Amino acid sequence: MSTAFVLSFARGFAAASIARALIVAGLEMAQVAIAWEIYAVTRDPLALGWIGLAQFLPVLLFSPVAGQVADRFPRRIVALLCLAGVVVGHLAFVVVARSLLPVLALLFLIGCLRAFLGPAVAALISTLIPADAVGRYAAANTMLFTVATILGPALGGLLLAALSPTAVYVAAVVVIVAAGLLLATVAAPVEARAPPAVRLSAALDGLSYLRGRPLLFASIGLDFVAVFLGGVTALLPIFAVDVLHTGATGLGVLRAAPAFGAALMGAYLTVRPLERRLGPALFLGVFVFGVATVVFGLSTSLPLSLAMLAVLGAADMVSMVVRSGLMQVLVPSEWRGRVSAVTSVFIGASNELGELESGVAAKLLGPVGAVVIGGVGCVLVATVAAVAVPDLRRLEALPRSPDDGR
Repeated sequence: MSTAFVLSFARGFAAASIARALIVAGLEMAQVAIAWEIYAVTRDPLALGWIGLAQFLPVLLFSPVAGQVADRFPRRIVALLCLAGVVVGHLAFVVVARSLLPVLALLFLIGCLRAFLGPAVAALISTLIPADAVGRYAAANTMLFTVATILGPALGGLLLAALSPTAVYVAAVVVIVAAGLLLATVAAPVEARAPPAVRLSAALDGLSYLRGRPLLFASIGLDFVAVFLGGVTALLPIFAVDVLHTGATGLGVLRAAPAFGAALMGAYLTVRPLERRLGPALFLGVFVFGVATVVFGLSTSLPLSLAMLAVLGAADMVSMVVRSGLMQVLVPSEWRGRVSAVTSVFIGASNELGELESGVAAKLLGPVGAVVIGGVGCVLVATVAAVAVPDLRRLEALPRSPDDGR
């Protein structure tokens, strides 16, 4: 393999990963303003849960088809077309963001585009990771993602406090447009493609493939249950206003804290990749995630709350790195769009549907009770799963990649 090819490969990976990070940063900026405005108008925890549901339903409905699209059409083109629609949708928030029903409708429409965007970008990046450096590249990609989830909410909170929600939406659009321009420069490797036809009968192909890989399926399921139960993101506006008594800037910092912890862990794992005792590390990460969630729920101190959010972010990073490494080595490139679509459903369910669960629980139990019970549930799930899935618990290192011989 020539030096020029390797350098081109690395530049393509860097450009695509940075573009993905910018997309995430822009979306996170907008989410801060949306949640802040809706809670300011409604003062209802359940309204925050509806925001999560509106974003999850499109992923559930369209991800199986989106995965096939990512495996049959040029992934970069699919991503750029979706980004154009996302930009238009975020500009519309300037007009509708203080009314719940129009916001939910707009989030649903943007979610339809994101259902196609996520698998296309994830599959594109996976083709740019060399088979002999999966751990390091996966950690770097995940670290960039988490840095974006630090900067996005932090900038969103600062702009919200200093200027207005409109400024946040405009800034988010600028960041997303920059991501599109960068993504347009990526030249993906030429690969064999299936005929450009999307079959309804193939909608569950990715799920069937995952079920035949029990290690990967179990790792995704564990992450899903943990984040679904232990997620606190949707309730942060309530904690910022009613529990910790901080303002919009505080909300931005709270939203950024988990990603800050994840970025620190990601930086460490980039320098010293996690190559041994992957199974124990995965279960320990989920266990610590749950404990930190409980402490956050009980805290009335902003420094302690920020510290616990950082700890749970760092713990979540460990499970993300293990899961992404398994995805890279167990899924051949021609399947990555469909499999990424299925994982998008799991991730969407754990995040956005988890936001609905958090909103309902907070409505019934109060925000503190909802977070504490969710964290306890997360600890119990990690403990039970460690006993119930011994193959994953005993996982030492990543298996051989199916693309090693290509």
